[in-house]
Amino acid sequence: MNRSPALCRTIRCAIHVHTRYGRVGKPVADIVRLAADAGVECLIITDHNSVAAADDGWEGRHGGVLVAVGSEIRSGDGFDILGLGARVRVASRRLTRDECLSLMDRLGMRRFAAHPQGIRSWLTGRRRGRWDPIPERRLLDGLEIWNYMVDWNATLSPWRLNRMCRTPGAFLRGPEPEILAAWDALAAEGPMAGIGSQDAHAIDPGFFAGLIFPAARGGILPYERGFRDFAHYALVPAANWGSSDILDIRAVVDSLAHGNGWFCREDLACGRGFSFTGISGDETCAPGGALPAAPDAKLAVCVPHAADIRIVRNGTTHMESQGTECRCTATETGAYRVECRIDGRMWLVSNHIHMTGTAGRRDPGTVPPEESPDASFRPFAAKFA
Repeated sequence: MNRSPALCRTIRCAIHVHTRYGRVGKPVADIVRLAADAGVECLIITDHNSVAAADDGWEGRHGGVLVAVGSEIRSGDGFDILGLGARVRVASRRLTRDECLSLMDRLGMRRFAAHPQGIRSWLTGRRRGRWDPIPERRLLDGLEIWNYMVDWNATLSPWRLNRMCRTPGAFLRGPEPEILAAWDALAAEGPMAGIGSQDAHAIDPGFFAGLIFPAARGGILPYERGFRDFAHYALVPAANWGSSDILDIRAVVDSLAHGNGWFCREDLACGRGFSFTGISGDETCAPGGALPAAPDAKLAVCVPHAADIRIVRNGTTHMESQGTECRCTATETGAYRVECRIDGRMWLVSNHIHMTGTAGRRDPGTVPPEESPDASFRPFAAKFA
């Protein structure tokens, strides 16, 4: 499956969205309209232990938005898992986390650890559902690295709720360092995807709470805010896009599971136009791919907005640069990813490119010489000549 940026289409996704079917939030029709207004191309609904939105015919294209339906499944021991790619109800109350993951795997579901850092209670400060330790890598396709709602909630307190609702971006800190470190450690051993999500609920505080907290009226962190301010960009094959809703949903879900993409804060700068490319001989790959760590292996980063760019290898800094481009050699094996900051604030995080010690190794993210990018991409790659 081709994952060269030159041969792929970039799809803006809103992931981990809750609806009225899960007893919180708005009806799907309203959410789809808000997503379309914000420029979302693929909306991924994950109600709690429910695929009712699919049962009622919402999976497919509606108003220009591709709607995919998965579910957020809670295990009997209190862990939340995003299950994508199969409209299946999982009876999870009596199962442990790892038993849930094994069952979901057998059912053909893609499995992502939802908010693995846990959800903080603003009353006690304690965290619920913390993934510690993270299970065997074979049980997971990926981790939810940056969760917009959980990031905002991490500093929530009643006495500043009005201010946090008016300007939520001022209170976002980015992915937690320990989650990034755990992700890098897993990726150093083999592919492990990362996703960024809204975790949108738009919880209505109610009439009386709305009198005390007027900025929260209409919903805490409303859908339109999350859709506008945060995005996951997925790379999907461009050749057959639009020919079938089912195939397009499968392409997006596979892209998420393979780590073919990046996620960012759109309120700081638009992430469309970002590229992270591995080059080794005549082969190239995008995030989620792998190349041999040959003597001529290189990495190229191009961003649509000036930023502080950091290339990370196995959890440590490999190269830093300022501006819109960063280029470096990649002759050592390891998992490389990109972080970008604007004015000191985390803006964008990419998935990993793996540089392997096996010459000629191929995986779904690698493009063979005969399928290498077209002429529009060659000048950029030629900068390393």
